[in-house]
Amino acid sequence: MDVDHKEYQNEQARPDKRNRNAGLPVALAFLGVGVVSLGMMSNATLLPLGTSVLIFHVTAWVGLALLLIRRMYLAAFYVMLFYMPLSSSIGYVFVQDYLFWLSSRAIPLGRDPATVSTMMWIGEIGLCGLLSGIFSTKQLQQKQPQIQHKEIENSCVRKRILGVPLFLFLALFALLLSWGAAPEQTIFNEAYGSQRFTRASSAGFNAGALSSYVLLILLQLDIYRTKNKSLKIAILGFAIFYIIIFLQLLRGDRESSGLIAGMVLVQLAFGSKHIQKQLKAAGVTIWKNIFSLVVLLVLVAAFVFLGSFRSEATNRNVTVDDLTEMLVRGMRQNTWTAAGVNNLALADEVVNQTPEYFFGKTYVDFFLSLPPSFVARAIGYERPINRNAGPGLWYRHITNGGTHAVIVPFKNFGAFGLLAFMCGLGLLLGFINKLDGSCLLRNQYIYGVFAVSGFKWFWYGEMNLIRACMAAIIFYFLYMFFVGQTKVSRGLPVGN
Repeated sequence: MDVDHKEYQNEQARPDKRNRNAGLPVALAFLGVGVVSLGMMSNATLLPLGTSVLIFHVTAWVGLALLLIRRMYLAAFYVMLFYMPLSSSIGYVFVQDYLFWLSSRAIPLGRDPATVSTMMWIGEIGLCGLLSGIFSTKQLQQKQPQIQHKEIENSCVRKRILGVPLFLFLALFALLLSWGAAPEQTIFNEAYGSQRFTRASSAGFNAGALSSYVLLILLQLDIYRTKNKSLKIAILGFAIFYIIIFLQLLRGDRESSGLIAGMVLVQLAFGSKHIQKQLKAAGVTIWKNIFSLVVLLVLVAAFVFLGSFRSEATNRNVTVDDLTEMLVRGMRQNTWTAAGVNNLALADEVVNQTPEYFFGKTYVDFFLSLPPSFVARAIGYERPINRNAGPGLWYRHITNGGTHAVIVPFKNFGAFGLLAFMCGLGLLLGFINKLDGSCLLRNQYIYGVFAVSGFKWFWYGEMNLIRACMAAIIFYFLYMFFVGQTKVSRGLPVGN
């Protein structure tokens, strides 16, 4: 099978000299705001609550705008994931008696200005650290453009791609993984949440769906290397359609949002560049962006609506007014704002109690929890982080699970440690964002794995990223073995 060589010369654009040092002042500015926020957290009521909330939102909006202008799409995606759990707090700016979350235990905390302000300043510290690290990486990237350009030029040598039978086998395997992770009944037959265990979780394999998505990203990258790709596109398209519609949406689950986001980001980074050039030459690039934004908003509305509707789908008396109320309620209380309730509980601990710090113990527990559940069960090993213990359950008295990106670093290292940790995390994401100009499969796959696992990582904890990386390593070497069985063709390297 031959490979389209011309389509994948994704050479890194040489930076404009006028923008050579643009990243450093922005990084220092965000870092400075983060340092000031450290002091503001200790004096949370110094500013009016609405002002504290607005500062966080403006920081997020400015950071997102700067990243999108620079076309740092993966980094912008992660900033959005960081922002969304606290996004509904904007109500405090406009409504005096606004409540962040409407559960009985969260209402008293949402009415306390000191607690809410502390929550926002902790979020501001983490956000500024994240943005500072990302833009610092942008500066480092601009210092070595010729090395990256030369690396890309010299890396396109004779390599292999998957044959159609092997591609079909891996697509069916991904479908099987998602099937095992899906609830057995649809939301029209059984109320969402009543099915506590899936086939995969019963077998001790809770990362089945995410592993499936990681494999699908690899197949997407293989398609980009294939010249006659119609059959592969049909196979992958069917698998994705079946997973999203029949195994996710009709069963009330929305994990496929990570798959959709990951595939879109991979397409933006490594998809057909000649199409983008034609659109730009025709002057319709702005309409393409508007269309993408509209599609994104429709998808968000659909998933928000599903979050409310899935609990009422078995009710045959739902009216149009009920559906409207579900959408409004879903915009305020949904998956991502539920993750943000942990921040409210953390702020309450800081303001009204004495926080317990773990000084890195949680990260040791991550390492000790590397064996998958079915392996640990087979050898009689009790993992410190499992279904019944972990960061997502630290504030179970007020939340239903999930966690935000600031929770673990703050609980381990405090506010100063949070700022430093998020700077480091921003550096990591910035370096991975740089891979969007690579033609090496290894680099592209790293980019894709971080793209597809972002939702689960930033809203449900670090173990999800760890599981995604473990699955990616297995699938990558399996792919390398399979492509070794196919005929060598002129094309992009699978990795060096």
